[in-house]
Amino acid sequence: MSEKRTISIDRDPDDAPPFTMEMAARAQISIGDKIIREADPPLGRRRGRPVKAEEDRKELVSLRLSPDVLAWLRATGPGWQTRVDDLLRIKMAASQAAE
Repeated sequence: MSEKRTISIDRDPDDAPPFTMEMAARAQISIGDKIIREADPPLGRRRGRPVKAEEDRKELVSLRLSPDVLAWLRATGPGWQTRVDDLLRIKMAASQAAE
């Protein structure tokens, strides 16, 4: 059995950045378990993109396209899926206007 190798990084506590008044202004204040003021931004905030409203969310679907159509779409560069959505939305609007 092979041994796990770990790399230890020694950190000097004196290398920590100085505590500033700006940090204090954003800090959560609590006495014991009672929170007097929440942190700004809130502690435990999720990382990544913010959650969108229900009507703004997009749904993941599986779609089969002809190879030449897919190659053309991908050749338009990053964001081609959004452009497909925009094209379909234009076609939908035109169809609804014709009705």
